[in-house]
Amino acid sequence: MLQTANSGRVLRSALRNPLIVMLDLLFGILVISCLINGAYRAAAYTAGFLLMLKLVFIASSVLLSRYGACFLDAAAPPMGPDSVSSPRILRVSGLILLIFGSIPVFLLFFKIGLAPGFEAIFVLDYDLLILLRSSSFYIMKGINLYYLEYALRAFLPLGTFFLFLSGSSLFIPSLIFAILLSMSVIAKIYPILLISPLIIYCAFSQRYIMSLIFGLTLVGVLSFQITTTNPSLKLPILVTFDSATRDYIIARSKTLTDPQRKEPYPMLKTDELLRQKLAERVGLVDLTTQAVDPVTDRYAMELARRNAAKASGNSSKDFWRDILETVAGGFGTAIYKSVEALYDRTVLVPGEVMRQWFSTIPSQQPYLGLCGYRVIALAMGCEYIHSPRRVFEIVYADSYVKRGIVGNLNAPGFLMDYANLGWIGVGLSALLLGFMIAIFSTIFAGSAAFLAVLMPYFALTTEAPISMILNSGGLGIAAIILFLMHRHIPTKSSLAAR
Repeated sequence: MLQTANSGRVLRSALRNPLIVMLDLLFGILVISCLINGAYRAAAYTAGFLLMLKLVFIASSVLLSRYGACFLDAAAPPMGPDSVSSPRILRVSGLILLIFGSIPVFLLFFKIGLAPGFEAIFVLDYDLLILLRSSSFYIMKGINLYYLEYALRAFLPLGTFFLFLSGSSLFIPSLIFAILLSMSVIAKIYPILLISPLIIYCAFSQRYIMSLIFGLTLVGVLSFQITTTNPSLKLPILVTFDSATRDYIIARSKTLTDPQRKEPYPMLKTDELLRQKLAERVGLVDLTTQAVDPVTDRYAMELARRNAAKASGNSSKDFWRDILETVAGGFGTAIYKSVEALYDRTVLVPGEVMRQWFSTIPSQQPYLGLCGYRVIALAMGCEYIHSPRRVFEIVYADSYVKRGIVGNLNAPGFLMDYANLGWIGVGLSALLLGFMIAIFSTIFAGSAAFLAVLMPYFALTTEAPISMILNSGGLGIAAIILFLMHRHIPTKSSLAAR
């Protein structure tokens, strides 16, 4: 009877697990996105994966509660009402992580000669933005690239989080410093992993105003990144500047790809590399005409649109765009487009990507089998094919690929297993992810701080497999650091007592 009651308690706890509730929400949005895009097969597979994930998690939680006592007693941190939190150790650890995490970012700046995320402000050419976005992968290779990824995905977020928990006066300047570093490399995931734990932890701790402030900060950072990496969003702002500022920005954008310039401004080291890569990937010889003329053409088109709008007295058929342009001019247009882009990226694009995957596999690309896993392919001696890149090459064969641009069409992690083994791969993906969530939830049970850090990593399973997130995604190294620091991180009860 006692064992039955304990199993029922574990079951109820599993259904309320924050990690599972979060994945219910995220994959639920993904199902809706698939339905909006008419990808009904993708929606069915996603719903089936989510159902299998919940069943595996519940079963794993029950089994761990019954038969994993010895393992859990040895592995789980001894947290509870008597746990002791040491602000000094948290503060020192946070500063060490921040310093250790900033080294590879500054090394990238030194090698590349610029900060790609901020240099993107002055770039009005799409191809060059693609190169800036991937420039870190050209420069930082091997162990240096892993170090950079761990720094941005684990060391900086955990260092900032530890300073926040310690109540240090260094938290605010450290947060600003870490945000600038995360923005300097063009990838929205870095500021998300940095700020999301603060948002979640404050919400768990019922400090809702602080959670709102951090949330607005994240929205502002993401809006900046969306705007600076999209020329169509920057041009409405550009036309509102005075002529001298406009001329400077356009001239600066031109110098990035002008092979005739004699005195390059900040890009002393990378300018030659980027222009070389641009020539290789886009297949251009005369970079000046190919890369610069579209800049002035797009600028002229945007300026003409604004002038026509002023002359007609109607800037757009969209009500909200009219209001924003009236109140804030070009900035209002950029805000409107940023929100529109964020909506598309969150609600529309994921379902379209899922549709592209299921329309490509297995009709155009047969299942890869075990050779779709890098380690197994190496052991078996067969060629490894990275499915996100293969799908990208098929879907964009007549556009990006023809211009020499290489990329990945990222999708939920279970789709990589689907590309390898079909529906069996989807089941294996749910099995692995469900068991991993059960392990982490049991080891770090009862701590709002641990959950706040772990949740953003597991949210990444909507774009990558859990095996990749554990390694290069930073979850593994973050979990190790949390485990080593568990005696100094407050739990819910010890935090309340303090």
